[in-house]
Amino acid sequence: PDGGVKLLDAACAAGDGRSCYRLGLHEIEQGQDRVADHLWRRGCELGSADACTALSVSFIDGELSAGDQRVAVDLARYGCQEGSAAGCTLAGQIFALGWNVDRNRETAEAYFRYACELGDVDGCEVLATWLSSDEGKRDDSTELWTRARALRRQSCDAGNLDDCIVLGAYFVRGLGVDKDFGRALELYGKACD
Repeated sequence: PDGGVKLLDAACAAGDGRSCYRLGLHEIEQGQDRVADHLWRRGCELGSADACTALSVSFIDGELSAGDQRVAVDLARYGCQEGSAAGCTLAGQIFALGWNVDRNRETAEAYFRYACELGDVDGCEVLATWLSSDEGKRDDSTELWTRARALRRQSCDAGNLDDCIVLGAYFVRGLGVDKDFGRALELYGKACD
């Protein structure tokens, strides 16, 4: 393994949960899902909110014991409580869908809103879409689209071309902005360059 992987491995072995989480991501890229799950379990035990969230996804995907579905819910909630934005989005989805819990719109909304506050663009977009849909009880989605757009812009400017494409769609559809096909074309062009 390269030097970075060796450092992560040593840090994980020394008790750094965040390193266990990051090493698990590396193992996923290598196709070593079970190794990643083991690392995420260790990272979660060491207090890494992101490792707990990743482990929750493994439970939900059925890669771990099917009898542990409730554990998946608890891990997502714990990840969120400990500051994992992705954990908050996952917990929101769990409550929005009623996956192994009673469906609860208010709880789901609170998780999505917290995810957005923590900087998770998916949480912002899911909640903004939900609030601006027919199912939404009110339309305070503009602030959420604005936050999501800012996060997508930051990611696009950093070179994530997928986010440039999504940002272009914001301007095509008028999501929190005035429709602007010229601006959309600029963003699509940036993604193609």
